[in-house]
Amino acid sequence: MSTLSDSHAEVRDQSRTRDQSGVRKPRLVVGLDGSEGSLKALHWAAHRVEMLGNIQTVTAWHLPWWAGEGAPNRVADYHRAAQKRRIVEEHRVAQEEREGAFARQVRASIVRLLEDVPAAEHAEPLITLGSAGSVLVREARPPDVIVVGSRGRGAVVDAILGSVSLHCISHAEVPVVVVPSHAPLLDESAHVVVGVDGSLNSIGALVWALDHVPVRSKIEVIHVVDVLPVSNESQAQMAMGLGEELLDRTIDSAERQTTESESRELLRRVASGDARHVLLDASSGRDMLVIGARGRGRLNDLLLGSVASSLCHQPLAPTVVVPVAAAAGIS
Repeated sequence: MSTLSDSHAEVRDQSRTRDQSGVRKPRLVVGLDGSEGSLKALHWAAHRVEMLGNIQTVTAWHLPWWAGEGAPNRVADYHRAAQKRRIVEEHRVAQEEREGAFARQVRASIVRLLEDVPAAEHAEPLITLGSAGSVLVREARPPDVIVVGSRGRGAVVDAILGSVSLHCISHAEVPVVVVPSHAPLLDESAHVVVGVDGSLNSIGALVWALDHVPVRSKIEVIHVVDVLPVSNESQAQMAMGLGEELLDRTIDSAERQTTESESRELLRRVASGDARHVLLDASSGRDMLVIGARGRGRLNDLLLGSVASSLCHQPLAPTVVVPVAAAAGIS
């Protein structure tokens, strides 16, 4: 039977997830529910295996709420309860049969999508009981990356919906990518936008971009200054000047800490306005937007969690949210 319970979820073939030195290989942990959005996420991930890691698909499901009801407390309810138990059992068997069929479709889809990536190695699909967001967060561990579609509407009960992506970016210890339906598959000379605010988390986001985007990519680093609180043009110009200095320090810090030896073309930009609107507009037509999950939370012009959740709600480009944990060791 292809369906895995929670008790089996931790049992893995370790040779598939570790290299010869025993270090965990990075994986793209893809939320899959059979919808077009989740298949797009899988297709997007399949074209980034060599860059970001092997694929592990994850599908979560659960029985209806009434399947867990206890035994009746009155003898008169016996026959009605027995009928319910029979219906529940029939439903459970049918559910397992549907899950088995879906698992075979998942495997077939992965094989087809990875035909143009001969060197790719991927784990067996993980189909497990639970909430999609919780299962994805539990399954993904550093140095993995979670990949979800921006919207799901599949046959499996717990579809990969917007609430799942929000749960992942709020709780995951690994970067989360939210892939819109119109996202390009792969461009070796990609244009990537990175939003920064000077916080360690945003420096970590820029380091992640420097380490993971294609070598011939352009990386546009944007710091957004909210000039509305200032009272005159002179103060606005001063705020923009301070923003320029903060942007330079952020880029210098990230370049010192990247593990990638080959340099990328960096474009620097300081903009004024609402970070959510500026970054969303900047990501339109681009190949990727990278941001931190949390900013410094000190001034209005800093990237906050609300900015990350807003940009992932209806993304215009694949949006990578790098967690606070990725800033460990960043200075």
